[in-house]
Amino acid sequence: MLKEMIALSISNASVKNPDRNGKKFFPPENSAAKLRRRFLPGLVFAIGYILSPLSWWNDVFINLPLAWLLGTAANFFFPGTFQIGMIGAYWVSNLAGILFMLWGGSRLLGKQPPQKKELWISVAVSLLYTGGIYLLMRWGMVKPFAF
Repeated sequence: MLKEMIALSISNASVKNPDRNGKKFFPPENSAAKLRRRFLPGLVFAIGYILSPLSWWNDVFINLPLAWLLGTAANFFFPGTFQIGMIGAYWVSNLAGILFMLWGGSRLLGKQPPQKKELWISVAVSLLYTGGIYLLMRWGMVKPFAF
């Protein structure tokens, strides 16, 4: 029993204390811990990609319906605010997508700084889409749901 206690204390000490080369010994990380450490940043990055203006399909299937829904909700609570509500929701969804991608990507890739050129391209694309949405609303092609 005494030998087992000594062996246990020696094995615990090797985790906390440096070895002969001066490096600390840490047990290898198991696969479940690696999965947990990568899952959240990967999920946030994926949600950010879906919301961001970097994919061509997200506006038709995600951002425009979401912006329309939030613009309609704004019009329900504050009549006459459909246009500003829809444009604001569209911009917030794009901005959230870019920020989610930056957060998740920096965690996945090891804290690399974002590329300014890519951010400006995303902002320019968002401005073009916003102008198109505004014109569609102005021409009466996009209207709030009538309650």
